[in-house]
Amino acid sequence: WSRFPSPSFLPINKAARGGHQFPSPPTEAANYSSAPPAAKTLAAADPMATASSQASLLLQKQLRDLAKHPVDGFSAGLVDDSNVFEWQVTIIGPPETLYDGGYFNAIMSFPQNYPNSPPTVRFTSEMWHPNVYPDGRVCISILHPPGDDPNGYELASERWTPVHTVESIVLSIISMLSSPNDESPANIEAAKDWREKQDEFKKKVRRAVRKSQEML
Repeated sequence: WSRFPSPSFLPINKAARGGHQFPSPPTEAANYSSAPPAAKTLAAADPMATASSQASLLLQKQLRDLAKHPVDGFSAGLVDDSNVFEWQVTIIGPPETLYDGGYFNAIMSFPQNYPNSPPTVRFTSEMWHPNVYPDGRVCISILHPPGDDPNGYELASERWTPVHTVESIVLSIISMLSSPNDESPANIEAAKDWREKQDEFKKKVRRAVRKSQEML
């Protein structure tokens, strides 16, 4: 994993969906039998379905905000227009780093109870980095579940909180690319190269950059 401070606030490749602030789910009527049909329907609503609906609205709003106010460094859109819980993200390699010139694709998958729980991020482009598992999964503190770290490596304040957005997540990943953390690596071999074989590490990163450019 890797720790990075939460950044502030990125171009979109698909049309954004509208969104708005959503109310808290209604409470059950005191006299259910006498409640009108609409009230009965709301009272019987599945709490999980309500949470999923709220998550969907929030993600649509974030997608719309990114379309209106793009930030340099990445582009994002839906993998499938019918599923707002799975995003395609392309991260541009940060300038003046080993990843400069690369265009790295990743899939961001959101849980039904977002933003109470974090999404997962997995690079689908080749990536050689101490904080990225061999299967492409990103391991940084803000993507870890909220609360205390059972292993004692991270402070609760470094882990996921519902205030994070797609922007803050991707900016943290860009920061990760700029400053690898090899203290508790997700990819042990990459961390070993980073510490002991810089030439080998640079060679593998350059290969990943070239491959990402060939996929454009």
